[in-house]
Amino acid sequence: MASLAESAMYETILQVKKATGFVPSEEEQAIIEHQYRVEYLRKFETTLSALNLAEDTYVLAFGEAENHDNRCVWLISDKMLASEETNSFDSKLLEDLRSGIGVRVRLPIPRPEDEEDCPSPLVTQAQMRTDEQLQGARKSLSEVARNLLPDKVSRALVGISTVRKPSGRVPRLLILADDDIATYPFAALPVGDGVLIDFFDLVILPNITELTHRIGPPPKIPAQLKEREALVVGAPDLSADKSACWPELPHAKVEAENVAQQIGLKKAITGKDATFSAVRSKLRANAKTLRLIFFATHGISDEVNPADDGYLALRQRNLRGADLRKITLKGSPLVVLSACQSGLGKIFPGGIFGLAQAWRYSGAERVVMSLWNVSDEGSKDLMQAFIHGLVAEQLEPEIALSRAIRIIKKNTPDPAIWAAFAYYGPPS
Repeated sequence: MASLAESAMYETILQVKKATGFVPSEEEQAIIEHQYRVEYLRKFETTLSALNLAEDTYVLAFGEAENHDNRCVWLISDKMLASEETNSFDSKLLEDLRSGIGVRVRLPIPRPEDEEDCPSPLVTQAQMRTDEQLQGARKSLSEVARNLLPDKVSRALVGISTVRKPSGRVPRLLILADDDIATYPFAALPVGDGVLIDFFDLVILPNITELTHRIGPPPKIPAQLKEREALVVGAPDLSADKSACWPELPHAKVEAENVAQQIGLKKAITGKDATFSAVRSKLRANAKTLRLIFFATHGISDEVNPADDGYLALRQRNLRGADLRKITLKGSPLVVLSACQSGLGKIFPGGIFGLAQAWRYSGAERVVMSLWNVSDEGSKDLMQAFIHGLVAEQLEPEIALSRAIRIIKKNTPDPAIWAAFAYYGPPS
């Protein structure tokens, strides 16, 4: 299980780089790695025991097997419930899954050099899936589940799901992933007579330290937020982009306005007001007080240079991961990235680095991120349900999102819509 400590080691190295401007030397990196490998198992075991006593909480952990050819999967509470080796996962498994689900790439269209205006209208259209397409999606998800949830682990999860607690609380499953495993749609993976989200509230853990070094729960989002406590941005006017033509996002504007109304803001920042300068200014001015940051816009990830080429689209210029290095958020805000590809990025042994991680390193402990190119209308409906649970019902973020996914799942059988988002951060 030692490979699970690598994501924490990488995060520490990045934090040193942000603070000093230099990457630690190989000798210093070796010291950091040794510290994590020696200490993390003891702290991991102690923390899991405490979590399970407080809540019905389980950890699904992934790591490299001793022979390096296979992967290990563990299901743990305060003790080992199941463990099994499975085939190593390669990029083709994820590519086949996305193809089976029917996720299409949405990228800006390069603006013709000899034309001043973009073709009009460019609007993203939601398309109904046929029964045959949905059956293909379910088949692809079942194939992935055989790798990520091998037989012993799957049977143990089924056993947990059949036990009904007197409180009625849904068990919580914390997913500790390495490599690109955090980008798989765990919510939609078949288990028993349903899928994981039917039986568990899901949390994607950024690294092992979220369990071993926590002092207390993250702060709750108040039912009503003041202007200095929230930033809501949606549907920026991108018509002035000289390099690309972007599809319109009509539902993103409504989505942002709905969120602003739900949390008590006068208005969201949309259209021509949604500029890079305006967003950066608000982030800097309210760095100590922001509790909720919400974006409903286009998002682009990059597998090679995620800091410079991964971004959220804004008017004037895009907000890149690298821009967040100059911002330190002191209030541990929840960041909601209702944008395409916001959970994707460059793959490292310890996990993914992209927009979600860039926000965490700027001080946002908790991020709601997307796993692929999301539906404009579907995202609006899911986020409305999520924010309602978060502020009106005062649910914890992972519970509010899991419940919102279940609500949308009842109304649409398409996992491309209801399984597109995940909660990434510490358990509440």
